[in-house]
Amino acid sequence: MPHERVSRGSGYQGARSPSPNQRQAYTLSSNSRAARTPSPNRRKSARSPSPTRKAANSSKSQVHRSEAMSFSTTRNGVHSPTQIRKAERSKSPARNGFHSLPARKPKSKGPYTLERFAMMNFSVKPAKRPTVATKSGSNTGSIWQHTTEPIQKPLLQHLLRDQQLSSRACSAFKAIMKYMGDYPTKKTNLQGTQMTDKIFTDALRLDGLKDEIYCQIIKQLTNNTLNVSEERGWELMWLATGLFSPSDTLQPELGKFLRLAHHTLAEDCQRRLLAVSQLTQQRKYPPHWVEVETIQHHYTQIFHFIFLPDDKSNASFQVSSTMTVGDLCKSIANRLGLKSNKGFGLFLIMASRIIAMHEESDFFFDALRRQIDWEQEGIKSAKKSDMPVLAYQMFFLRKIWTDVVPGDDVQADTVFHYHQELPKFLRGYYSCPPEDAAKLAALQFRARYGNDKTEMQNIAKRLSDFLPEDLVKSRSVDDWKRAIISAYNQPWITSMTKDAAKVAFLKIMYRWPTFGSSFFEAAKVTGSDNTEDVLLAINKHGILIIDAQSKEVQKTFPYSEIQGWAGSGQSDFFLTVGNESKGAMKLHFKTKLGYKMDDLLTSYVRYMQKRPSSGQHSNNNKTL
Repeated sequence: MPHERVSRGSGYQGARSPSPNQRQAYTLSSNSRAARTPSPNRRKSARSPSPTRKAANSSKSQVHRSEAMSFSTTRNGVHSPTQIRKAERSKSPARNGFHSLPARKPKSKGPYTLERFAMMNFSVKPAKRPTVATKSGSNTGSIWQHTTEPIQKPLLQHLLRDQQLSSRACSAFKAIMKYMGDYPTKKTNLQGTQMTDKIFTDALRLDGLKDEIYCQIIKQLTNNTLNVSEERGWELMWLATGLFSPSDTLQPELGKFLRLAHHTLAEDCQRRLLAVSQLTQQRKYPPHWVEVETIQHHYTQIFHFIFLPDDKSNASFQVSSTMTVGDLCKSIANRLGLKSNKGFGLFLIMASRIIAMHEESDFFFDALRRQIDWEQEGIKSAKKSDMPVLAYQMFFLRKIWTDVVPGDDVQADTVFHYHQELPKFLRGYYSCPPEDAAKLAALQFRARYGNDKTEMQNIAKRLSDFLPEDLVKSRSVDDWKRAIISAYNQPWITSMTKDAAKVAFLKIMYRWPTFGSSFFEAAKVTGSDNTEDVLLAINKHGILIIDAQSKEVQKTFPYSEIQGWAGSGQSDFFLTVGNESKGAMKLHFKTKLGYKMDDLLTSYVRYMQKRPSSGQHSNNNKTL
C-alpha cells in the first residue's frame, strides 16, 4: 500500500489511513515501524484447502430420522401417555424456530457439516444422495454446502414467515458470494467495508438474521474446493465471531464446525466466539475498516496507533474486536506506568474537530464507526466512499483534572499534564503574575534543553516560545532576557533534571484558580445585538467566566448551581444557573465549540456524581 510497508512478522497496524490520499495522518515514522513487536500469533499465508467430503448419509438413516426424533416407543411398540406427551413436545420447534437434533457421535473425525441440522431446520431439505462437484468447484444438490448460485429463499425455515427477513437474508448471501469471489462483481466493490457492511449490518440489528449469517458462511465453507473463495470465507467467519454469537440451538453446530475444521483460522475463531459469548452486550456496528484490513492482510492481532501529548511516547497498542473504550484506556495507562487511568480519555481528531469518546462501556471499534459514520453523513459535497473519507488521529489525554496534584504521579506529569498545560499558558489563557513569568520561562528552557545552555544566547529572539504574547509586550526584551537568565541560574533550577523542571512548572501553575481548565473563546450575549468577548473555562470548580483581555475571573458557577445547558444551532450555547434562594438565570453565549462544552460538562458532572463527598455536584445537572 502507498507510503507504508506492512511486515508479515508483526501484527497488523490499524492506525493507517483509509486511502492513498488520506494516509499522511496515519503514516508512521520509520522509528515507530521499527519499534513494533512481532506478533507470535499471526496468521500464516499458506493454507491448504478443505478436502472434499461426501455429502449424504445412508438413505435408511435419513428416511427414519424424523421418526427417531419425534417418538420414543416401548419394547413392544406401544406408546404410554407420558411417552406420547414427550413425543408431542419433541415435535414442536425450539424457542427461535429450530428443531433440536438428537445426540449422535460423528462417524469420522473429518470436517463437520450442517447436513443433519439442515434436515430439520433449513427451508430446502438436503438431497438424499451424494452430490456432484462441478468443474467450477461448486456442489449441486445439497443446500448445506458450497454453491456458486444465489439462494432464492433464506436457509433457515422459520425466516420464511417474515418477508423482510427473507429478503435481507438473500441479499446478505449474495454479498457473501461477492466477497468470496463466488459471484461476479466490480473489483472496487470489494474495497473497504462495502461488502462486509452489507453482510453484517442487518444481522446486528435483527436477531433473527444472526444464525442465518453463520449458516450461510458455514455453507460456503463446506466442501469448497476453490482456494481463494475458502480463504475469503474464513475471513468472514473471523469477522463474524468478533461481532455476535449464535443462538443456543446453533451454538453446538458452529462449535463442532470450528473444532473439526482444517484451517489455521479455526482456532482463533473459537477464541473470538468464546469472548463474544461471555459479553453482556454485543457489537452494534459492522466491522471497522481496521478489522477488515487486518484479516485481509493475514493477521489476527490488531494494533492501533495512539498519539500522546508529549509526542515522544506515541505507540501502537493492541486492541481487539471486543475491547471497550474503558478497557483500552486501562491498557494504555498500565503500559505507560500511570498510577490510575481515572480522568483520562480517548479523543478522535478529524475534520478539524476534537471528539471525545466518553462512553467507556462502548466497544472501541463501535465508537469509531459511529463517529466516522456521523461525519460522513454530514459531508454533502463529496461522494460517499466506502472507506473513511476523513483521516483521523486517536489521542489519549487527561480530560478530568479534579484529582490532579503535581508531583503525585510524575509519569502523568511529564507525559500528559505538562504538555497539555503548556500550550494553554503560551496562548495567554492564564492570568500569570509577573513574578512567576520569568520562573516559568526558565523552567521551560530547562525542561527542553537540560544542561545545554547554548540556546540561552538566543532567548531574546525567542521570547514568544516561552511566554504569552501579552506578557512579552508588557516589558522590554532586555528586561525579559535578564529576568529569565537570572531565574535559570538559581541553584534550585540548575540542579533539576528535565522531568523535575516539568513538575516544578506545574506546581507553580497549580496555585492558580484556573489550573487544569479547558478554555473556550466565546461571546456573551448581553442584549438583542450586544455581545462581550469572554473566555469560558471548565474545571473542577465549575464554569468560570473570564475577561478576555485581563484574564481575570469575573464569575464562577460551581456545579451545584448549574441546572442545565444546551446547544442550539452551530454557534449558540445556553447555560442555566442558580439556586433556590436566587432563582434560575439563563446565560446565552456565541461559540462554535458548544459540542465540546457539552461533552466536558457531562463528563465532569458524571465524575462528581461518583464522588459524593466532594459536595460540588447536584443531581439536577442535565442538558436542556
